[in-house]
Amino acid sequence: MSKASLLTAPRPSERSQKAARPILGPNTRELPKAIASPTSPEPVDADALAAWDARARAKPTQTKLKMSKHDDGIAVTIEVAKSVDPKAVPEAELAFANILASNSPEFVNTICNQLSLAAGSGQSEPMADVEQASNSVLALVHGIGPRDEVETMLALQMAAIHNSTLKATWKLSHTSTIPQQDSASNMLNKLARTFAAQVEALKKYRSSGEQSIKVQHVTVADGGQAVIGNITGGGVPQKTGGQPHEPSQTGQSRAALLGYEQANPVPMPSASRDGLDSLPVPRGTGRRTEGAG
Repeated sequence: MSKASLLTAPRPSERSQKAARPILGPNTRELPKAIASPTSPEPVDADALAAWDARARAKPTQTKLKMSKHDDGIAVTIEVAKSVDPKAVPEAELAFANILASNSPEFVNTICNQLSLAAGSGQSEPMADVEQASNSVLALVHGIGPRDEVETMLALQMAAIHNSTLKATWKLSHTSTIPQQDSASNMLNKLARTFAAQVEALKKYRSSGEQSIKVQHVTVADGGQAVIGNITGGGVPQKTGGQPHEPSQTGQSRAALLGYEQANPVPMPSASRDGLDSLPVPRGTGRRTEGAG
């Protein structure tokens, strides 16, 4: 079965492959049959196929845009994307798609081209350095373990911010003037906060829709009572079924924390006329006798 590549990057021709074979060693005359034979079937990982099929069932129909340029503009046509047979994909590319958690060749190609950008590598750098930096970013994304395209993009951004944070740390340690230190420390602080926010966003995205249930064990002794529900205000709940004038244990416990006058307030006179005869009467006013008109 011929393998269909997910990546649109041009593959080396057969002539370039033959020219590259002596890199195995000067004493190597021929390659092993398992490598030299282009028609030998590659082993298919059952777990990789299961992960691919699970994503295909979650998103059974995918669409793609087909554009054509005309004199009056660009014509856009929406087509149903052809499903990719995972058994026809090379094993390495199937594993790469599973790391990115996507069955879309377009998405896989986009992330593949953005790996070097996330690593901060430029085209002017040696290809070995660009390759190593891209593989390090891919390893970080693989370690995060994205479950869909959103988590893949967030993991790629986290890798980019992580690399920029380390570069800002190096820059801060190699500054000599106070303005340079202020600029580098400000950049480092923002990048560190951004990375922490990204971690929190990934955690919140993964836990969305999940419900947590707390199970608490309550032990009630003989003669005790258990209260189920939210209790506001603190204190000990009053015993149900008692008399309304019965003093509660809450007031008795609080009296120990108050002063004598607060715990035993002085009674105030009532609204009746009891005790008014003992009060002094101002001069010039006569006391009206009871029953006087």
